[in-house]
Amino acid sequence: MQAMQKMMGDMKMPGFDWEAIMAANRRNMEAFAQANQLAAEGAQTIVVSRRTALLETLADEIVKAGGLRPYIIGADLYDRATPERIRDEVIGRFGHIDILVNNAGGSRSTTVDAPDEVWDESFAINFTAVRKMTIAFLPAMQARKWGR
Repeated sequence: MQAMQKMMGDMKMPGFDWEAIMAANRRNMEAFAQANQLAAEGAQTIVVSRRTALLETLADEIVKAGGLRPYIIGADLYDRATPERIRDEVIGRFGHIDILVNNAGGSRSTTVDAPDEVWDESFAINFTAVRKMTIAFLPAMQARKWGR
């Protein structure tokens, strides 16, 4: 319960089922560790990545450790329409989410004089995707007066 209590603060209500969505890239082991921890504490996790095989491996590890199998969404957050599609799928299946963990993105070596396309791609995944995921889920959290 330590990880959820840290994220949720003093606001956890008895008997409340937690739904958490994680968006991550393949190198972001922190997101996978968070998914493992939340699942171990009873949360239903939803994991998102372009690499569904990696998510299947994560799901198998979580189940093997006794957690609920994560709901897997294979999606590319570089596509600007993806966050709304993810929101619609998640809300349609679970009704709500309680925690949104934006861990998408990453870095790669580039030079200062790299073409604008390289910088635009980096900005799109490291900033725009995070902003759009937040904007996609925030209204539902605000309507419920709950969310992290």
